[in-house]
Amino acid sequence: MNISNRIVELRKNMGINTSKLAKIAGVSQSYLSDIEHNNKKCTIDTLEKICNALNITLSDFFDIDKEIDLNMNAFVNDLYKLDKRQLDAVKTMVNTFLKK
Repeated sequence: MNISNRIVELRKNMGINTSKLAKIAGVSQSYLSDIEHNNKKCTIDTLEKICNALNITLSDFFDIDKEIDLNMNAFVNDLYKLDKRQLDAVKTMVNTFLKK
């Protein structure tokens, strides 16, 4: 697992930018940005602060099943932003995939 990519993914799923996450986590925005771009290593202490800011545990951070749940939550949240026509189109597409 790439820790930098995972942080970016979780941050984006929450809909926040690096500046906001850094502020909540109590780290500098430049340091968080460097971690996300693989320019600096993330210490376990910093990762714990980031996880706390994301309202997840370290265990959740490394749990792939939890990752799927978080992605599904983000997807469902996006569905609420669609109008009826768009939602009907998504339903049609999903039904196409489900047909055997």
